[in-house]
Amino acid sequence: MRFAPFSKKQLRVLTWWRPGSPDRQKDAILCDGAVRSGKTLFEQPKSFDLGGGITAKTVHYEKFMGYQQDGTEHGWDVDFPEISGLSDKKVQNTINSEIRSFFLKGPSVTAEYDALEGSYGASVEGSVLVVWANCESGKGAGSSVWNNCLAFDLHTGTQYTLNDLLTGDYIETVKKLLPDDHAIYLYSYPRISTKGVTYFYNEYESASRRAYTEEYLLTFEQLSDVLNRNSACYKALMTSYSPKVSAAATGYSDVSSTCWALQYINTVTERKLMTGANGKFRPNDTITAAEVCTTIARQRGLSGSGALPAGVRAGEWYSDAVSAVYANGLLEGLSDNFRPTAAMTREDAMQLFANLLQADGTAAMSDAETAQTLASVKDAGSISADRRNAVALCMQKGLVQGFSDGTIKPQGTFTRAEFAKLLTTTI
Repeated sequence: MRFAPFSKKQLRVLTWWRPGSPDRQKDAILCDGAVRSGKTLFEQPKSFDLGGGITAKTVHYEKFMGYQQDGTEHGWDVDFPEISGLSDKKVQNTINSEIRSFFLKGPSVTAEYDALEGSYGASVEGSVLVVWANCESGKGAGSSVWNNCLAFDLHTGTQYTLNDLLTGDYIETVKKLLPDDHAIYLYSYPRISTKGVTYFYNEYESASRRAYTEEYLLTFEQLSDVLNRNSACYKALMTSYSPKVSAAATGYSDVSSTCWALQYINTVTERKLMTGANGKFRPNDTITAAEVCTTIARQRGLSGSGALPAGVRAGEWYSDAVSAVYANGLLEGLSDNFRPTAAMTREDAMQLFANLLQADGTAAMSDAETAQTLASVKDAGSISADRRNAVALCMQKGLVQGFSDGTIKPQGTFTRAEFAKLLTTTI
């Protein structure tokens, strides 16, 4: 048996911020699990808000490929995003189909037989969705960092490449701007943004070095001689994304076209998850426990057994929905003092969503992990003792970010508009 002071994943954690690290472009990484043994590096949030009502949900893909000579498993272990919230569902489906195909295809035929391990990043640049892969393909000597990216027009679904942004003779200009340590063809898969074009140089792992990446941003000022400012790609990058307003949202007399939650309300209405009454959505009203259960039952397609929590009467408009949520174990920790017509507190709503996450296979957080997650929350002391783990889990998974003053307001309530945003994040 051969011993080493650090595993590859441990070294990746310890050096993530250094030049050449495949994770250098991230703002931070989260270590979750037995990092000491190198079993877990970090976990992407299940979903997160990209702005403009657009949500990215993490899809995990695994493919077992067999065993290596030393007996260890190898295969594919990749996360990629699935977006939601676009008003044009045809465009949304096209983009998601291209993203899925891109990540499942991988970097090369060789990698398919070796291994592929990695995650993704995504951002909205003007009216362009940019998605990139951060992966390591292969095992041991000869493995390499794989950076690749896609760019889509959020209004049309058009996929942009560098040829759509720069004029045909741009290679010579780029060659002069990049370091001459490496041949131009080694800088592959550039990533566009509102700032310019970032090129990546990937180095293979060998007996004397680990695989690494170097990145170089060429600004639009540097590329001005070859930049096509009249191109659809450049105009999309320079234009802030404004979701199209559909009749579903504008049909509410109390939801204006400038409402901050317009796209979220639009999304939950189109999917028939939340409905208004008498032409009003009531975005600023608090949401009751009965309304929360009705929404969750609709989202999940749940049915009940007739059993109800103590104190909930049969025959009410919400009884079937409460029964369905209760029968599926989603009121765990909530059923002893369940008040259907009362406004649901924020920490109780987070308990329900934590139950949903665990029903989907998410592991519960340990007390130590909870304490670490809540360390920066200014009013963490006001969270009920039996709700701390649930609140921390919802924060870790990106469902709740808290307020600008660093508080989470656990005893407060969600408005219907705020709940529409929370629900959109979990779709």
